[in-house]
Amino acid sequence: MPKQRLARRAFRYAARLTLRGLLRLTTRLRLEGLQNIPPSNAAILAFNHLGHLDPLLVSAFSPRAPEFITLADLLNVPGTSLALRAYGIILIHREEYDRQVIRAALDVLNRGDLLALAPEARQSPSATLEKGHEGAAYLALKSGAPIVPVGITGTQNVFGAWRKHQRPEIGMTVGAPFHLSAQPGTLRREALEAAHTVIMQHIAQLLPVEYRGYWI
Repeated sequence: MPKQRLARRAFRYAARLTLRGLLRLTTRLRLEGLQNIPPSNAAILAFNHLGHLDPLLVSAFSPRAPEFITLADLLNVPGTSLALRAYGIILIHREEYDRQVIRAALDVLNRGDLLALAPEARQSPSATLEKGHEGAAYLALKSGAPIVPVGITGTQNVFGAWRKHQRPEIGMTVGAPFHLSAQPGTLRREALEAAHTVIMQHIAQLLPVEYRGYWI
């Protein structure tokens, strides 16, 4: 196994272990449905996006380290660039269609690994679920991998709470995996939109009503 791959595995193991401890110590954490994340084989974790903590939360408590599709903008956030590069991520540029990103994501799924992404493709400024984009639906239909919906709450408040030396309440609820299938005779665009709707509705059902936003 190449040295870079060994180093990445070691970093992921240490980082995820450390994150689990820190999050349990500094937040009032509620976790539900972790058993729904498949321990093996390909799957797509699709989560709502409230704040910078979301991917850290997903990574820390998943039974295996996911591969993330992440906005390249995060490399400009102080203190995150080195950690993201050490973890290893698939970078995507905002509002751009990138064939290399699609190929890299499909490679992850073809290897039987876990892929994580936020269909909203950005942090929701209203802390409610936005309409989102069809990327997760496309990858699921193309690869045949199941979608595992994830609902996150409270992470939009963590940094403000920490500045006040408080332990904010955050939660992550994982729903049951499900497969998408395009209806025979539907146009590609219609099939993508329908599949995306199913994904977002599954995520919304894991959230309190006040978080459901567009998908209430």
